[in-house]
Amino acid sequence: MIGSRGEAIFFAKMTNYCGRSMPYFYPQFLGDKHPSVDYLVSVLDGKHISAYCFAQIKTTKSGYVVRKNGKKYLNVTAKKEDLDALSVFPGPTYLFGIDEQTERVYFIAITGSQPGFSAMPTDNELTCASLHELWDEIRQYWVSHSVTFTSRFQL
Repeated sequence: MIGSRGEAIFFAKMTNYCGRSMPYFYPQFLGDKHPSVDYLVSVLDGKHISAYCFAQIKTTKSGYVVRKNGKKYLNVTAKKEDLDALSVFPGPTYLFGIDEQTERVYFIAITGSQPGFSAMPTDNELTCASLHELWDEIRQYWVSHSVTFTSRFQL
């Protein structure tokens, strides 16, 4: 139930209109059988740009942990092997952590091999402002025909 609720929260947040005539994104669920990603997320911009990203969703009802550095982290874990599997997808790929109780969504870009973690940073919360930045980052990746993906939302 927690996972399904997290997916519904993710869908609602990603399709927020944020004062526009259309949402920034349209997430398409890939099914429970896909091993690494949960969604193929299409960019909506009213043009003929075929831009998209991949999304993995992790949901928790365990809240947060505050580390010695004073920063708050969401209680979701990611193994190095799982992050490595996400890093090979052909295009922008993101991990979204969802606090099921507060319905807050955080995200990080997966841009290559990186260590796993026991709690997810909360630096990048999904808001109207960050939706716009994410939308622009993904569009720019596909417009530039870049071979490598870099992101301002990296760990």
